[in-house]
Amino acid sequence: RVAITAGEKKRLKEEEKKRQLAEREKLAQERLELERKMEQERLELDKMRLEEDEQESERLRNERVAREREAEQARLQQESQEQERRKKEEEKQRQEEARRELEQLEREKAAEEAKLEKQRADLQKRKMEQQQHEEKMKNGRRQKMADKKKMEEEAKRSEFLVKKQQLQEQYRLKREQ
Repeated sequence: RVAITAGEKKRLKEEEKKRQLAEREKLAQERLELERKMEQERLELDKMRLEEDEQESERLRNERVAREREAEQARLQQESQEQERRKKEEEKQRQEEARRELEQLEREKAAEEAKLEKQRADLQKRKMEQQQHEEKMKNGRRQKMADKKKMEEEAKRSEFLVKKQQLQEQYRLKREQ
């Protein structure tokens, strides 16, 4: 056994080379496989990170949209409240204006009624004065008429008395004759 022939030594050397080469190829293959697996895992990891980034981006976008929507709703609500407040204020001012106008109209009406009442009172007073004057005049005319009648009656009476005296005188003269 000790004496290994040169051919065998050569063959053993060749086999060892082949074995080492096969070993190296196997290691290289394993390394390639390992590198491929690592690359695959890295790609998977990148893909997962990308998906996570996209999800995070989507979540942030959704949050931003929600915040913007809330801000818009708050702004709209504030505008609506402001509009409502202005509307109420305008209505209050309109009512106040209407109340002042009504008060002014009532004052004017009261002044007009007072003026009319004074005119009626003055008219009534003039009527009374006129009636009193007419009454005086009527009474004065009556008095004049009564005086005139009295005077006429007096005149008739005296005429009658004069005639009576004349007739009596004539009758007396006739009797004496």
